Amino acid sequence: MPSIQDHLQREDPLTQETAMFLANYDEENDRVDYKQTIDLHSEKDWLEITKDISAFANTYGGYLVFGINDTERKVVGLPRDIANTIRDANNLQQKINSHL
Repeated sequence: MPSIQDHLQREDPLTQETAMFLANYDEENDRVDYKQTIDLHSEKDWLEITKDISAFANTYGGYLVFGINDTERKVVGLPRDIANTIRDANNLQQKINSHL
């Protein structure tokens, strides 16, 4: 079974296989953080996301996984507007950069 590091080192670290692996992963750690959702209008939520991404960038990389209940590890999905916002890499990067 591949590890988190194995997925991070792949040419494409965001495959369907990786998504399934992360959805079934046992626990949060220094390379995996689950978020059930994000309030797009909450500065607190954006600061939390920025902190997580910064930590991944300054260590070994990692995955921030949205749409998973982080206490029960159940896939709950995301509302379309939130999914569209975090899927737009340019928009997401601008938002994160504004909080760094």
